[in-house]
Amino acid sequence: MTKSLTLTAAAALIAGAAYVTPASAVQLPGAPAAEQTKLTETVRYGYRHCRRWRHECAHRWGWGSWRFRRCLRIHGC
Repeated sequence: MTKSLTLTAAAALIAGAAYVTPASAVQLPGAPAAEQTKLTETVRYGYRHCRRWRHECAHRWGWGSWRFRRCLRIHGC
């Protein structure tokens, strides 16, 4: 009895998962579609930004140390 109940529940779960469709995105009026679909925005710094932070982090923590790499990661380089 328990085995057949478990198999029936598993079959129902698999059948239900097969019919799941992703939710459709609704566009809001006034906002471009590209801005609505994007949840995050990549930060694009110039070459000089990372160059300046590399030298600053090296001055603070020394070249190549784990704190130097952490400092660069925190500042997006």
